[in-house]
Amino acid sequence: MDHRRTSGEGEQTIIFDISRVQHLDSNGIGIVVMCPSKLKEAGGELRLAGAEGQVKAILEMTSVDKIVALYPNKEKALEALAGRAA
Repeated sequence: MDHRRTSGEGEQTIIFDISRVQHLDSNGIGIVVMCPSKLKEAGGELRLAGAEGQVKAILEMTSVDKIVALYPNKEKALEALAGRAA
């Protein structure tokens, strides 16, 4: 479900591939909202990949997409990460 990548400076980015998630309730939203701040404290970052349909709509409606970067798939999230490192 996730992909981890560590840069040379020790920063860790975690990508949650949620492409198979079909329903997201308030508990799931709470976890997704909590994770970025915890990771940021540790020098890391969270990205979400593969949100579609109702799940993507919920993430946008609740403004989670303003807190966590959304990508169409994990490959695009990794490309963006590689581009940042270049």
